Amino acid sequence: MTVIYEDENIAVLYKPTHLLCHSDRTGDANLVDAFTRYLAQKGEYDPSGENRFKPGICNRLDRGTEGLVIAAKSYAALRDMNEIIRTDLLKKEYYTITVGIPQSGRFTACRGYRSGHRCRSWAASGQWRTCRCSRTGRRPHRTCGHRAHPPCP
Repeated sequence: MTVIYEDENIAVLYKPTHLLCHSDRTGDANLVDAFTRYLAQKGEYDPSGENRFKPGICNRLDRGTEGLVIAAKSYAALRDMNEIIRTDLLKKEYYTITVGIPQSGRFTACRGYRSGHRCRSWAASGQWRTCRCSRTGRRPHRTCGHRAHPPCP
């Protein structure tokens, strides 16, 4: 686990591709468990103590996505960061590579989710395009996954 930024309330963690954010039935390694071990090693969290709060993450990324995840060290930090994210006070951008030329503008997400994203292509090399996307709506962690649908894979 790589810590990009840390203070007494939060940490910004780098999540590599294929690492889960939360545990699942596979038992594979995940970011939440790595973060709690990290805090335990620093003496900032005692997993065997009578804790009503377990440190956790405020946002998540899909397993196949790499990027930054905000982790909270306390209930107050988690509550406050979730409010900041929920009210869109925190701007998130995603970078992706597509095959073909994506349309610029706003896209509506697939599968019935009330979300979408804005995408802007800024670099090209042959058939490849590098795009910067920003999310809108309820499913921010799914922003670039929706680029896999037409007009670009």
